[in-house]
Amino acid sequence: MAITPNICRQDLGLNGLNRTLYINLLGTAAMATIGTGSVAGSYVNLPAGSGYACGTIAGTAWAATSAGGTTTILNGTFVTTFTGSVGNVQGYCLTTSVAGTFAGPQGTLVAIETFATAQMVSANGDKINVIPTVKLV
Repeated sequence: MAITPNICRQDLGLNGLNRTLYINLLGTAAMATIGTGSVAGSYVNLPAGSGYACGTIAGTAWAATSAGGTTTILNGTFVTTFTGSVGNVQGYCLTTSVAGTFAGPQGTLVAIETFATAQMVSANGDKINVIPTVKLV
């Protein structure tokens, strides 16, 4: 479950599910602490090379359900296939702008999540599958 700052309510809630977002995997470097006041620029450790590129999530790809005062917003699976080793991937974040080549995430941080266990990418053909799921409470 991704940690979501208030901006997420705008991008995925109040404004409807109509904004294109970008999913960025977070690489091997030590991650900044996730918490109140986190911004996209805090997480500059994207995987470098080996076929990595951030993904695009069209606003129409999100589906929302509500129950008991909580809205859960789910997206289909984002798959990244690598062409070589990048080491451990720590998690992912959703932002409002595309990242530049090997730059950190750009725009506003919408949501961020670390994996329970880092995912090792060590060979051509290794894949990481992410299903972005956000709960607005």
